[in-house]
Amino acid sequence: MKPVKRSDEKRMDVARRYDPFRDFFDEFESMFEDFFRPGLVSRTEDSPALIHADIGEDDEKYMVRAALPGMDEKNIKVSVEDGVLSIQAERKEEESEEKKGYFRREIGYGRYERRFRLPDNVNLDKVDARYKNGILDIDLPKKEKGMSKKEIKVKGA
Repeated sequence: MKPVKRSDEKRMDVARRYDPFRDFFDEFESMFEDFFRPGLVSRTEDSPALIHADIGEDDEKYMVRAALPGMDEKNIKVSVEDGVLSIQAERKEEESEEKKGYFRREIGYGRYERRFRLPDNVNLDKVDARYKNGILDIDLPKKEKGMSKKEIKVKGA
């Protein structure tokens, strides 16, 4: 079911005949969609939420663009180990003396993580990561052609 776009200027309230089956299925579908929506799934401290990312490639490099809105760059860690690129981030909830009553909380706090298996031709010495306006851009330059492949001559015994 697709959400209906509404314009506040052209909004019309339409009376609808009560249909208990329709209301049940609408509520069930909404609950099902919320359950599988990333970031809204309840999780424990041991299971970080998924970071959404775009991955691309050109002739010279691989590119990863990750969405990390509202993060501070000091809370973002990028590393490569055993051919796996790992992005980890943490957003801590600000502690305040007054307690606020919320009807619904959708801003995620806690740990976020994403891992990508890298191809063999990535030059790890030249990897570059930049964070600006909630977007983390990682450039993974390719090794020069011929550097990642070598034919070995077999000698007789």
